[in-house]
Amino acid sequence: MVFSAVDRYLSVTSVSWLGWYKRKKLEEATRDVKKAQHETLMQRIQENADTEYGKRFKFDQIKDRNDFVKHHPLTRYSHYEPYVERMMKGETNILTKDQPVIFAVTSGTSGKSAIIPMIKKQRDTFFTQGISIVYDCMRQAFPKQSSSQKDMKFFYTPQMRMADCGIPIGPNSSSPANSKRILSMYSTPKAGYEIITEPEAMYVHLLFGLKDKNLGIVEANFASLVYAACRSMDKNWDLLVKDIESGKVSETLKIEDNIRKELNRSMSPDPKRAEELRSAKMNGMMGLAKRVWPKLNFVMTADSGTFEMYGHRLRDLHFKDVP
Repeated sequence: MVFSAVDRYLSVTSVSWLGWYKRKKLEEATRDVKKAQHETLMQRIQENADTEYGKRFKFDQIKDRNDFVKHHPLTRYSHYEPYVERMMKGETNILTKDQPVIFAVTSGTSGKSAIIPMIKKQRDTFFTQGISIVYDCMRQAFPKQSSSQKDMKFFYTPQMRMADCGIPIGPNSSSPANSKRILSMYSTPKAGYEIITEPEAMYVHLLFGLKDKNLGIVEANFASLVYAACRSMDKNWDLLVKDIESGKVSETLKIEDNIRKELNRSMSPDPKRAEELRSAKMNGMMGLAKRVWPKLNFVMTADSGTFEMYGHRLRDLHFKDVP
């Protein structure tokens, strides 16, 4: 428990400080957007000038934005698709000089799913210039959020398929279980992120989230997923509370024996918490989250576009008065 708390403190603190630094760099870049965009464009072009794609569009002759516009057409995904297909078959140095670490499948929320080759550098950039900045923004917007508070994250480990070249194809989502340091920031133990069936994984995320009275954040990619979790919580409430009271995962939950064994190691009987939860539910669903987690700071999820109606439902019911 002590080691977990220390890990969590170090993780949150280090990510927040990285985010503070990267946010400063981002804000400096926004003071001259044209310059920042030009530097990024030229860096990408120079890095990939010797690829087949770079040679076709004369990247070695591109010295500025005007050259790029002159040599390279406006494109849609269909322009790149044949190149991606060749990369998936094992050809190298086609679009990028570096081999992809994954062929990322987009969510398809704006149309047909696309497959995007992701190199390691892109993944690193996503974390350092994306996730870490988000953490700094959260720290500043919600100063009451403590490094001792955990995050209940609804995440489902995707089932990957393999390209002919042996590189995985699937969602570009990194499981918290991939990093011991990052894992300490979440309420669900490692075994919970190894469950590949969604209803069972959601049950386990809810179970360990409900166990933690001190929970600070509820997180999911989209508001629809948080709403689905609320529906699952309503349906399975009595069973979840019983598991917390007994300190064991329900035998009715269809999970592998080794995963159940690992989850039970993280459980212990907690009749006091079970009684708190039963009392919280007596006043209905509206505002339930704040009664279950008195120190809850916010829900982190996308609630725009097609997910807007789910955001409204969350604000009207379970997460009333929670940002």
